[in-house]
Amino acid sequence: MDGNNYTIGSSDALNFIWDKGGDPHTFTTVGETIDRFVNGRAYSVIYEGEGTHLFTIVYEWYKTVYEWYKTVSDLINDAQVRGEDIVAFVDKMATDLNSSEIPSDDIHKEKLEAQINSTSNRLSLNNISYTTQLLNFVEALQGYITEEYGSVDEFLSDNKIKVKTTFADISEEVGYTILPSNISDVS
Repeated sequence: MDGNNYTIGSSDALNFIWDKGGDPHTFTTVGETIDRFVNGRAYSVIYEGEGTHLFTIVYEWYKTVYEWYKTVSDLINDAQVRGEDIVAFVDKMATDLNSSEIPSDDIHKEKLEAQINSTSNRLSLNNISYTTQLLNFVEALQGYITEEYGSVDEFLSDNKIKVKTTFADISEEVGYTILPSNISDVS
């Protein structure tokens, strides 16, 4: 599978063993299926029974997609939230410095305040609104899911994926509204 070799065998005439030398699984019934992830790709191994056709391997592309989708949506969400936290922290630094006992005409205080304000402004611009690159990426991601799966909400529901609020907001901004039932931090 995907460039890797697997040893198969049996423990007796009725039991087929998949991957004897690695992560073994003993099949006991015809039609039994196991899932294996190899090089980031999802495969199903299906036991077909006795004879010349012992098993079928199916590349389950959608399982790879939903694992990846969940990871990407969480990373985007968490990065935006961390950005907002950083902006709040820098703003608090400015407030603390401004209310400190250091005289307001102190040259070092003035330079530090100017730098903090400049940093706060840059951070705010990047975190109050979403960047064009981020919006384009989420739009392309949701477009791909819609094209391959039918709708974003069906994809999320069928795969039991719940996205976080910020990612849902970004998705809505690019034209893909996500139902509250598919958002993890909405009651």
